This record gives sequence, structure tokens and C-alpha cells, in this order.
Amino acid sequence: MVERFVVECEACQSENPQHWQYCAECGTRLATACPGCGCPLPPVGARYCPHCGMELPEAEPET
Repeated sequence: MVERFVVECEACQSENPQHWQYCAECGTRLATACPGCGCPLPPVGARYCPHCGMELPEAEPET
């Protein structure tokens, strides 16, 4: 069940919280998938999925 809340970095295999955009250990962008088509998303700030055109929600700032 814990694996649903963490993402393993493909570069260094460290575990990061699911909502993090970058690995805290090595700085690699953590892959996230489009909720519409499942393809990897472009960098943070993109407004649309480049594969299916689905509008992406804006990233919420950390508080």
C-alpha cells in the first residue's frame, strides 16, 4: 500500500513522495502521466498534454 504514495526515481532509485516533481536525491524530473492518455507529461508549467491535447491543471505552489 505504501508504494501508491511514493515514486522511485529511475536515475538513482531513491523514493520520493508521489506529488514531488523532482527527485530530492539527484534532481531528476520524476515522470508523471497524463490523466487522459497516460503518456508522460511535459515539464511543469505546460498547459496541455502534447499527446492528446488534454488541458492540464496548473501546479499548485507549495506552502
